[in-house]
Amino acid sequence: MKDNRGFTLIELLVVIAIIGVLASVVLASLETAREKARDATRITAVEQIVKALHLYELNNGTYMEDNTGCGGGSGGDGQGWFNADYGGVTIDSMAQCLINDGVAEQELIDISGAVSGAPGGDYHALMKYTCDIGGERRTYVYANLESVPKSNNATNGTCRPNWDFQYGMDYYRVIVH
Repeated sequence: MKDNRGFTLIELLVVIAIIGVLASVVLASLETAREKARDATRITAVEQIVKALHLYELNNGTYMEDNTGCGGGSGGDGQGWFNADYGGVTIDSMAQCLINDGVAEQELIDISGAVSGAPGGDYHALMKYTCDIGGERRTYVYANLESVPKSNNATNGTCRPNWDFQYGMDYYRVIVH
């Protein structure tokens, strides 16, 4: 009789296939965990911005709005991409204005490092906008989360109801003045 002490080629291929399937499952769940961790960091950044805006308002009487020299618009109206430097010399980013006012120690920025985007994309950068809704002045701080399904109504009822499909924003916090 022949003494077989090794594995056949088929047995080895089956074991390799099983290991491959297990590895892909582990890697997929690891990527999901990474997305959720980045989203948790984004949510924390939004919360920190809201707190810093409250402190800014205590110091300046405004939530960084019209003609503050911060953010977008012709005098810095505190709208748009939170970290973008819209004007250079006289208009700072809203994030830089919080630092200049002493209510933030460092720039509060999306974990991706992105500061802006263009319409039609899925951008991981923070946004801020102030408007009047139903007779109340409101300031919204928006973020784009990775681990939630995309929706065309995530920002409905806010100042910018189209920012969900225009920029991918699907999380926000509101400050009612």
